[in-house]
Amino acid sequence: MLTVTGAADIGTCTAVAAGTGNVQINSGSSVAFVPVTVTQYTSAQRTAGEGVFNDNGCAGCHQPNGGNPDITSSGLAEHTEAQILGAVQSGLNPEDGSPIPVAGHSFTLTDDQIPGIVAYLRSLPAAGAPAADGR
Repeated sequence: MLTVTGAADIGTCTAVAAGTGNVQINSGSSVAFVPVTVTQYTSAQRTAGEGVFNDNGCAGCHQPNGGNPDITSSGLAEHTEAQILGAVQSGLNPEDGSPIPVAGHSFTLTDDQIPGIVAYLRSLPAAGAPAADGR
């Protein structure tokens, strides 16, 4: 368990291995526990995902340095791998599962490309604070 004490500026936590755990956040007399899952991706998966992103013209609507929607690690922080893949493969909004109102927002990925696109998107530098849960 990692314990963070402070008010507004919590900072950055670095994982040393894949797995699950909890982060304890203390602020005054308040304590919050946040479950955390860390997934480890290879550089080959990330490179393959970048190829999928570029080959499918994703940058035409999604800027890898932030934007709307924010597809960087800050914008995707609250979403599971399944939600991200649902957006990419089926055109489903990860917030509520509704169809994304863009024609053709549905891409078929091979089994080798699936972890790659998630690895690439999660590797993009954060464009801001993690997005609030819109549900």
